[in-house]
Amino acid sequence: MTLQGVARSKPALFSRLFHRKTYREWATRYAGATQRFHGATKNQQATTERQEEKERAANSVRQEILAAKSKFARVKDEALGLKAELEELQLSVGGTFINRRYFEGSHRERQLASPWLNAAASRARDTLFEAAMELHRAFIDAAAKPLRHNLGLLMDSFGMRSFGSPEKDAIIPYLWSSLFLTVPVVSTTFASIRRMFGRPYRVVRQRGFFSFL
Repeated sequence: MTLQGVARSKPALFSRLFHRKTYREWATRYAGATQRFHGATKNQQATTERQEEKERAANSVRQEILAAKSKFARVKDEALGLKAELEELQLSVGGTFINRRYFEGSHRERQLASPWLNAAASRARDTLFEAAMELHRAFIDAAAKPLRHNLGLLMDSFGMRSFGSPEKDAIIPYLWSSLFLTVPVVSTTFASIRRMFGRPYRVVRQRGFFSFL
């Protein structure tokens, strides 16, 4: 029975006066119904609060979804614009672009391609390289005698830590410069580095450097 039903069944005044047992039984039922009513009210409030919290969370998620969709649409438009700009640039400039089509080509095609260069730029680069090599060779021809002296002195000094004085040791870097001017690459094993150089040097490699003492 509900709290209102129990309240309506309250004994009348004379019943309360002359039938105390009936009144006490009713009072017990009323107290139990009141306790259950308050418990149900608290449960309903807690349920309402949880529902409101979930609704707020759902609204927040919906707002995030809308914001994500808006950002996605904006980024998609930017990507389409950049793609169109890239295609227009590729048509106007020409040359080899590093894209999926490039990597789908054969090994020979990739090796013969000049990335990011069109035919005119590639020819200009090749011409510049050939001119640089000609200049390099011309310098070696013009300075053949001092270069020969420097290389001979360097070969004789392998394994030596010093020429005997700081003034003489100051020319050692120039001897090495003469070697690398004529021989761009020197290959050796790590085991022979100390015997080959004979003094402190810093050897530069592709991803850093080694210091040899």
